[in-house]
Amino acid sequence: MFTGCYNIVVFDNPLEALNYLNQDENIITNCSLVITDYRMPQISGIDFIEKIREKDTNCKVKIMLSSAFIKTDVILNNSKINTLSIDKIIEKPIRLETLKNEVQKLVSDLIYFLIKIIIE
Repeated sequence: MFTGCYNIVVFDNPLEALNYLNQDENIITNCSLVITDYRMPQISGIDFIEKIREKDTNCKVKIMLSSAFIKTDVILNNSKINTLSIDKIIEKPIRLETLKNEVQKLVSDLIYFLIKIIIE
């Protein structure tokens, strides 16, 4: 679906993903988007995002949070959510085309933001 468009790194273990992101300061600096689940083994999606934001203090990395078990309104009532700058919350199941569109929106917003900064 995204072949040739993006450099994608996939993990099925959130702790391995955090280890990867912490390997080198440039990894988080060059990361445009993280898609994570709300409910994961070993660490919650909220805690996972919190760890990312510890490194990404300017909230440059776009975050998409998904959940099949908890509705968006319940997630939004979580007190940590407002402090983490989550860019998109999606409920599963999600159609592949919808996911693709949401990813493109988030990444194109980032490109626009970078162009705006360069111009100013």
